Amino acid sequence: DVYSLDFFPSSYCNFRCRMCGPHASSKWAKTLNLTTESADFEFNESILKEIILTKKLVKLNFTGGETILQKQVYRFVKLIKENNLQNYLTNTTVEFVTNCSVFPDQLLDDFARIFKKVCITLSIDGVEEIIENQRIDAVWKTVEKNALRYFALDNEKFSIVINCVITLLNIHDIDRLVHWCFKNRFPDVFFTLVDRKVFLDIDQIDLDKKTILEKLQNIEHNLDSIVVDYSKFDKQEYINKRKKKRNSL
Repeated sequence: DVYSLDFFPSSYCNFRCRMCGPHASSKWAKTLNLTTESADFEFNESILKEIILTKKLVKLNFTGGETILQKQVYRFVKLIKENNLQNYLTNTTVEFVTNCSVFPDQLLDDFARIFKKVCITLSIDGVEEIIENQRIDAVWKTVEKNALRYFALDNEKFSIVINCVITLLNIHDIDRLVHWCFKNRFPDVFFTLVDRKVFLDIDQIDLDKKTILEKLQNIEHNLDSIVVDYSKFDKQEYINKRKKKRNSL
């Protein structure tokens, strides 16, 4: 029986995030003149239907690439609707991450009708020039407009959080993101350290992480309606692991 399914249908993406690469971004692949611009994977409809018909699928997680731009995601929804499989997914939660470059009205409506819960993570690493520098091809005005539309979704059906990837490029401007979240009354922000890109690790510079954390926690204390998860940001085990790996190169 399958209770949780991670679905990576394609590497198609319209951004070239500095902490990403051609493995998960077709835009990077095209920029680097790689032979495969987008890694597309055809899914087996019969296997998916078999999984759905068990009524035991608790979580479906779409990855990518930029999920909401991938044609396979829309094919998956079409498969469900054409075969009347909605009743087999009433206890299933769907999850995906988006860069907020678009707001897919119809897809979100379909997800809301099909699934028990829709959990969306917005990848926002900073405001204005910060995100435009870290996530090449991002336009802050567009990201902000779409993020606010996500915030406005029905919270009974949708769960929306922000994930901010901490790198050398945004570490000193995180407070601006927190203030923006507070101004827009958005309470859930998570921080994760960059992975796989040693040159963007914050341990590359002489950085007092304690000072940075105190700065953020002071902001949170004064903005009592916002909750910030610092656990992954202050993950010393991760830092030590990255240093060991770098030293072995």
